[in-house]
Amino acid sequence: MIERYIKEMDIFLAKREVDSGYYFCKHFDEVGEKGDGNCGKSCSAYAPRNGKSGACKSVGYTYENTGKAYILKVDSIKFENENQTK
Repeated sequence: MIERYIKEMDIFLAKREVDSGYYFCKHFDEVGEKGDGNCGKSCSAYAPRNGKSGACKSVGYTYENTGKAYILKVDSIKFENENQTK
């Protein structure tokens, strides 16, 4: 928020989806369907967590919106260039 000169932001509470049939690849920043053949040893970025075989380090969970929203404010920080807009 500081780097982009943002003083206020809406944030949403997310809940981890269990058994959704999808995964999030942290390496490529994209969602895939489990069993689609794109995740695993055939992937160029495959790196097993245990260093030998098994689940990739880049596999992450998918999340769903819970409908709960909050406003995050940064009031106590003075930006170096207060008049600069981005």
